[in-house]
Amino acid sequence: MIERANVTIKELIEKSIEINEKFDWVKNLDKLINNINNSQHRITGFTPNEIQKAFKNNNKDILEEAFNKEMKKKKPNISKEVFEVGDLVRKHTPSDKTRQVWSDEVYEIVKVYKPKKSYSVYEYKIDGFKDRFKEEELLKIVGDPQNKLIKVDKFEISKLIKPVIQDNKIFYEVQWKGYRETTLEPRENLMMDVPKMLGQFERKNKIKFYTNKNKRTKETTKRFYYGKDDE
Repeated sequence: MIERANVTIKELIEKSIEINEKFDWVKNLDKLINNINNSQHRITGFTPNEIQKAFKNNNKDILEEAFNKEMKKKKPNISKEVFEVGDLVRKHTPSDKTRQVWSDEVYEIVKVYKPKKSYSVYEYKIDGFKDRFKEEELLKIVGDPQNKLIKVDKFEISKLIKPVIQDNKIFYEVQWKGYRETTLEPRENLMMDVPKMLGQFERKNKIKFYTNKNKRTKETTKRFYYGKDDE
């Protein structure tokens, strides 16, 4: 909740500076916060100040109405038990050299931890590990594998060729081992899959990304600096 509030405040500051470049956001921070606290929440229909006042006055009608609206919205997202004891899963293990993100090994769920609070999530213990794992860290195996090690197709990067801007998004042209054809891969994916390789390539070639704003149309486009060439 705090991180989300910080994002909202940051967006409001950015918009204020776009409207007025001389806007002193530090001096006017209290006004911006007051604006947020008096803005109607898109889900509950009440402002934060109205909720705070209802809480102080113990106005159960307003509090219950706001709570019911929020729970109705959040209900589909409340944590559910997706694995059971005995289920076979792969563990999330991204590689710095390949596109593989799931383990070759297959593990068994040996314990399920039910969340103590509605906004918490289920956690799972797998055989051979002391740590608990969340849903997004495990991949369920459908069917009964013949052995505990099942091959997963691997694609290993041979080299990064160059950055490419396409539809205002950053990609890299990538050469794969064993393949002549190159592909365009989103930079954000490479940052997760091969962060070391990507970092070394960008430092070696002095690659820097920036945003260019058209003063007339106010449109922004992503660009990059690659060595001596400005793309």
